[in-house]
Amino acid sequence: MCDHDNIADNGICMSCGVDINSQEFLDSLPPAPEDLSYLGDLMGIIRIAQTTAQEYTRRLVTEPQPELVWAEILPPSFIVAKVLGYRGDYQRWGEVCKEYTEHIDNLPSIL
Repeated sequence: MCDHDNIADNGICMSCGVDINSQEFLDSLPPAPEDLSYLGDLMGIIRIAQTTAQEYTRRLVTEPQPELVWAEILPPSFIVAKVLGYRGDYQRWGEVCKEYTEHIDNLPSIL
């Protein structure tokens, strides 16, 4: 059975050829669990990541060393994210926040 972990831009699995956007494929998936509370406060975690990315971008104007900015703002935001139910580790949290900096101009206004 294919895990469909190699998807082309057009939505076709490169391993088995199935179209993951087809209604037939979507109907074959198991139903989503009713209770998603085990995932934590997803919107809160997203807001913290976005806020951290925005703060990083704002501070880059005055701070010439980006590593120092991350070292200062990541630890407190990681703690807040953990309290909200974030399950990843510190390194992954940094990657999540950095991913948001790449799209800082296109972030939705949920803050």
